[in-house]
Amino acid sequence: MSSPPRDPRSIHVETPSAEPSEANVHGAVEPPGRRRWPWVVLGLALVVGLPLGIIGFSAWSLALYPYGDAYAQGHIAFFMGITVVGCIFSLMHMLSAAIKVTMTVNVAFIVFFGLSGNPVFMANAANLIFVSVALLVIVSINYNRFVSLIASQRQLIRQQNELVNKQKETLE
Repeated sequence: MSSPPRDPRSIHVETPSAEPSEANVHGAVEPPGRRRWPWVVLGLALVVGLPLGIIGFSAWSLALYPYGDAYAQGHIAFFMGITVVGCIFSLMHMLSAAIKVTMTVNVAFIVFFGLSGNPVFMANAANLIFVSVALLVIVSINYNRFVSLIASQRQLIRQQNELVNKQKETLE
């Protein structure tokens, strides 16, 4: 069952605001606090899940190190390095999470492999420092551009609403 066509002049463009609205897109009133729960879950995931996952990942990877031969140990070093690079890029739009992942995994990696006594692993630890700094610079630049994009989008929506309101006043 479709709704009847609406007059284009009666269409209202909703702008995102910091204040919760009483009605959703379909006009139904939402119970108070309904919009807040996804942010609470996200906050808990970042505060509790992210550190536990990162520490668990690092601990699990480094716990496997003594059980392998030189190739398996090299694979663990490669695995940890590549995984942290992938995580940094996947968290590009959440800069604080990318920094937390980088610091937690890299500190474990650099300390463990830097003190291993193996010159190849020590070089890998030093290399990961330089790569991570470069990645964080790139991610922070992209994050700042993303933030400015969102701000300009909000400004355009606000200007669009002002034009719609002026058009309504003109047509009345």
